[in-house]
Amino acid sequence: MLKHKLVNIAGNLILACASVFLVLIGFEFSYRWLSSRELEQKTWAVTDKNHVPRPYVMAVGKPGSFVGNDTHNLLGYRGALPIIPKPKDEIRVIILGGSTVHLGSANIANLITQFAGEAVGNKKIVVYNFGSTSSISRQDLVRLITDVTGYSPDIVLHYGWSNEFYNEVEKRVNYPHRFFFYEQYQANLQDIHRYSLLNALLLASQFYRDHLFTTRIDEAITGFTSAPADQNHQLRILAYLQNIQKMREWSDAHGIRFYPIAGPLIAYKLEAGNEAEQEILHDAELTKQARADRDTILRFMTVHNYAPIDCTHIFDKVSAGVFRRGDHINNLYLAKHAKCIARGLQSKAREVSIKPLIKMPEVPEHIYQTGFEHRSDLDSMIFENDQKSK
Repeated sequence: MLKHKLVNIAGNLILACASVFLVLIGFEFSYRWLSSRELEQKTWAVTDKNHVPRPYVMAVGKPGSFVGNDTHNLLGYRGALPIIPKPKDEIRVIILGGSTVHLGSANIANLITQFAGEAVGNKKIVVYNFGSTSSISRQDLVRLITDVTGYSPDIVLHYGWSNEFYNEVEKRVNYPHRFFFYEQYQANLQDIHRYSLLNALLLASQFYRDHLFTTRIDEAITGFTSAPADQNHQLRILAYLQNIQKMREWSDAHGIRFYPIAGPLIAYKLEAGNEAEQEILHDAELTKQARADRDTILRFMTVHNYAPIDCTHIFDKVSAGVFRRGDHINNLYLAKHAKCIARGLQSKAREVSIKPLIKMPEVPEHIYQTGFEHRSDLDSMIFENDQKSK
C-alpha cells in the first residue's frame, strides 16, 4: 500500500514537474517572440532586414537590400556608388543626411541631378546619395571623412539638424539615434563567465537574461546611459554648428566645396493639412522653438559665410498635407523639394574651382570591401605618389 502511494506521489511529482516545465517553455518562447519584436522596434537600425552594423556610425543599409525603387550599394547607401575615376565632364556632388535623404519613393539624389541640368562649361551635375536613416551631424562628419572624400567630390551637401534637435530618443548630444539601447543590450551580455553553473544553465532563458541575470550588471552601469542635466537644446544647436564647421574645414582641406542644406519642417508651416501636421502645429511651444531655431541657424550660417541652400520656406504657405511625419515629405511634394535644392546647387556649381594638389589621394572606401585585384595596384599607387613628393 505504501509502495503504491509512493509510486502515485512520484508520478504526480513527475507530472507536475513536466507541466511546470512545459508552461515555462511556453512562457519562454512567448517572451522571446515579444522581446524580439520590442528589440527590433528599439534597435531597428541593426536588427531589421535592411540594415547592418557599421563602425563609428552604428549602422548602414544592408548591401543589396531594397530601399524605395533602389538597392543599397556596397557601402550601404542608396543607389549607385560614384564612378572611379571621375569623368572629366562631371561635377560630382555627394549629399549626406538622414532619412529625408535616404528614404522616399524616389531617390532624392537622382531628382536633384535631373533638375540641376548642365553646369558651367558643359559639365553635368551628378548627385550621389550617402544618406542614412536617423543620421545626425556627428555621424555625417564621420561619413565625410571615411566614405566620401575618396570619391573626389567637387561639392558635398549636408541635409540636417531635425534629427538631433527634435527627435531626441537618444538624450546625449552627438550620440547616434537610440544608442543607449545598444549599450543596454551589450551590457546584458557581459561577464557571463563570472557566474555559477546554475546561472550558466539558466542563461538559455531570454527572460532570465533580460530581467534576473542582468540585475547586478545593470546596477554597475546605473547612470551610464543617462544624459547629463546640462545637455539642453542650446547645446544641441552648438554641437550641430560645430560639426558643420568641422565638415567644412575637412572639405576645404581636400579641395571640396561644402554647403549645408536647410530643409523644411512641419513646424514651419502656417496651416496643418493632415493629422501628422496638426499634431506638431498644435504644440505651440515646439513650433515657436523650431521657427526660432531656423532664424538662429540661418543667421549664423550667413554671418560665417556658409552659403546654405535654404529650402526651409518652400512649404510654409501650402495648406495641403505635405508631410507624413517629422520632416518626411509626401511623395507628391518630393519633386518640388528636389527642385529647390537643385536651384541652389546650380549656383554653387559655378563656384567649383581647381582642387589643390594632394600628395596621397584617398582610396575609395568600397575597395576595402572588395579588395584590390592585385597587390601591385596598391604598391604602384604608393610608389607613384612617393615619386611625386620627391
